[in-house]
Amino acid sequence: MNTPNPIFARHVLATRKQKQAESLQTFMQELLILSKDCNFNDVTAEEYRNELVRDACINGLSSHSIRQRLLENHRLTLDQAFDIASSMSMATWNIPLGIFPVRAFRRLLLQ
Repeated sequence: MNTPNPIFARHVLATRKQKQAESLQTFMQELLILSKDCNFNDVTAEEYRNELVRDACINGLSSHSIRQRLLENHRLTLDQAFDIASSMSMATWNIPLGIFPVRAFRRLLLQ
């Protein structure tokens, strides 16, 4: 039996929309069912913030290929997601990685 991928499960949960003619009760039940594979744990406020930012980043990416690559990971921190997305984005634009200090840029954004 395959272990559910919590990163992908959270993406499915976050992007699930109510279907036309679907009752609110059915929609809420579906959300609760989808949440079971999300591997929610007790975390600190900082960890929760980082998980929400990571999930929002994945869900909001305009690049389908970068989103798909991130969703392949069963464990993925915000830093890892940012590094992978930045590397893939820079590769698309042929920017040498040494020119752009990825982690320093992320730290500036979160200050």
